[in-house]
Amino acid sequence: MSSRLVHFAGSESVRRLQQFYYQYADFRTVPMRLQFRNLRHEYYAQFWQNAAHNVGAQLHDWKKGYQQISRDGWTTTVYLTQIMLNIGLSEEILSDKSLTQDLLSRNDYPIPKHVIFTKSSFDRAAAFLAERADPVVVKPAGGTAGGRGITTGIKDNEGLRAATRIAARYSKTLMIEEQVAGASYRLLYLNGEFVDAVRRDSPVLTSDGRHTVRQLIGLENRRRLESRPITSLMPLFVDADCHNKLREQGFSLGSIPDAGRTITIKQAVNANAAAQNHNVRADVHADIIEQGRRLVTDLGLTLGGIDLQCNDITVPLAKNNGRFLELNSPSGLHHHYLLAEPELGTPVAELILEYMFSERVGVMHVPAGTSSVKL
Repeated sequence: MSSRLVHFAGSESVRRLQQFYYQYADFRTVPMRLQFRNLRHEYYAQFWQNAAHNVGAQLHDWKKGYQQISRDGWTTTVYLTQIMLNIGLSEEILSDKSLTQDLLSRNDYPIPKHVIFTKSSFDRAAAFLAERADPVVVKPAGGTAGGRGITTGIKDNEGLRAATRIAARYSKTLMIEEQVAGASYRLLYLNGEFVDAVRRDSPVLTSDGRHTVRQLIGLENRRRLESRPITSLMPLFVDADCHNKLREQGFSLGSIPDAGRTITIKQAVNANAAAQNHNVRADVHADIIEQGRRLVTDLGLTLGGIDLQCNDITVPLAKNNGRFLELNSPSGLHHHYLLAEPELGTPVAELILEYMFSERVGVMHVPAGTSSVKL
């Protein structure tokens, strides 16, 4: 094996080990995380089964949790959100927010102003905050996904120190950036073509006038685990982002809001549910679509999800109308199906499989269900 491959295999193993450690380092959350891990596996097993059926392919459970999808003598392998498109090194680079932001800034794409720092260089983050009147966001620069470790709505050094401690649990390298106004959108591209767009709103709960906010969160997590069809793949955890958002609305975890009152639980959208997701493919302005197309093409991504924040998706991005935030590869495809109005969704998994089998991209000429290797 070449030295480059050995280096990549080693760094990938380290990255996965770090992700596992940081995900389960807070032992109080382990039971809930494991339950939702099982829920994700249940969801994506059926997800790929349905997609395979809809494109005339056959799905087979393989080994170590992998599934194989076969059609016309060709086979591809899937595992949750991971599919055989893009190269592993690209995905490793995009998992590092500092590297991603560097690539985007070189190509002059509109991104939030930001600074990379560590706990030992906290003064850099404090200086960044002091220069701004509006709130900022602190997040891990790598080693995590799904919004873990992110704190929004930071306005003072006390909040900044707390957010730094939280983000540092996930990564030594941290990022502080301006908090961009507007709604959160996910745009998906396949082979340079715009496929879909979803607006993802912050997670909300409706008070029954009897339970505290903390109890409402617990009830919602139980509902998410037990409800079928599945409506969310992530639990609502109480963190700094949660505290900040509740405080902004005049609540705390012990508050009992009036019956019928809607409470926004977090600013970050990653832990929302289907009711907060809306298909907006027809609304995206042509200039934004073209910018996104150039972005994924410039970075050599066959399949890429782009996160952006803006006030109005129907007009071009400008100084007062949004920024590109992140690129995702692999991209969580469930966002395009877990919708408030699922009948308006785009069958992105089917489009991806059809592309792979038709163009012979990300597929192997291996008979399904056979293996000469004992694992």
